[in-house]
Amino acid sequence: MGLATSEVRRSKFRFALLVGAVGLLGFLILFQQALLGALLTTLRGALVNQDGDVVVLSDSADNNLEASVLTPSQLKAIDAVEGVDSVGRLGDATVTAVVRPRDGSGTATDADGTATADVTLWGFEPGRPGTPTTLAKGRLPERAGEGLASTDTADGGYGIGDTVTIKGPTDTEVRIVGLADDVRFAVAPTVLVTWDGYEEAKRALNPAATSVAATAAAVKVAEGADPAGVAEAINRAVGGAEARTTADAVKKLPAVTSLSSTFDAIFGLTYVVVALVIGFFFAILTAQKRESLTLLHALGAPRRWLALRSLGQVVAVLVAGMVLAVLLTVGAVGGMSRSGGLPVRVDPASTATTAAIVMVFGLIAFIPSALRIRRLKVIEAVQRPSLGGLS
Repeated sequence: MGLATSEVRRSKFRFALLVGAVGLLGFLILFQQALLGALLTTLRGALVNQDGDVVVLSDSADNNLEASVLTPSQLKAIDAVEGVDSVGRLGDATVTAVVRPRDGSGTATDADGTATADVTLWGFEPGRPGTPTTLAKGRLPERAGEGLASTDTADGGYGIGDTVTIKGPTDTEVRIVGLADDVRFAVAPTVLVTWDGYEEAKRALNPAATSVAATAAAVKVAEGADPAGVAEAINRAVGGAEARTTADAVKKLPAVTSLSSTFDAIFGLTYVVVALVIGFFFAILTAQKRESLTLLHALGAPRRWLALRSLGQVVAVLVAGMVLAVLLTVGAVGGMSRSGGLPVRVDPASTATTAAIVMVFGLIAFIPSALRIRRLKVIEAVQRPSLGGLS
């Protein structure tokens, strides 16, 4: 590889530009992946991080929780299905709330001096399916008037001891008693309350309501039962209900589906651009060096050795570019984390997968250049005047 490294040293600027291009493209992919992960977490966190194996919505909701309503008779029928161990009610509503941090400070305020925000109110039954599983600080709410918030919104007035007042004809106060990781839903700050607390808030918002219906149901399957099979059994036995495994229900959320498909298209296009950049660069480089490569081949260098020499340069460029991409991503994500907002993180598994895909695309892009090297012929060394040939 001495010849390959010496060529890189002689053309530092040219190879540095290529490493920079690969690094920036890799950074674009990695940062967008981190951003997508944060958006998906805030879109679906409360549904992901609960202990139910199956989620049941009404079949007319089109996988939209806020459009779903389950009646008491449906809940009873779900509980009677074979393979169901227990059922817990879930509630999801968007409310307007006033946030009052325990230290008396606030953020931006309205004209009357109150700080209002849209908040997702999420109800669950403690000790039953649907209970949050990622408690980080404090404790789970145990009664009406207590709430759980996400750790990434603690500095925005949703920390332990802070009070969230849900505005309505009659205000409802919820005191935050615990924080859990990644339990936001529908992007907005989320307050998780007991079912009694959820009913209290909903009745305060609509005093004329005679009852508060469940938005969805979380189901724990019996030991040894298959969640997918239990979901199918619920669909057959309970009219007007649509059951899915929790993982499938999360994937089918409307915003999640559209967001994932959009970002996947962007990622795919960026991978193609990486391949094109690598392919064009080494195709041009191989064409420029063809006479030198031909001479080396005429002097006894095998074509395979020449191709491997160039392949080593490709691998070095890709590795250096991805290292640069990771460093840029870590710096950008760290800056976003300090500024608050979305819980953006670098996922090691996604980073490793992206690096592998970039490497594969880069190596595929090198194939045309390798084929040109494979077609080198010794006779060309004596046919070209520039190589001292006779013609």
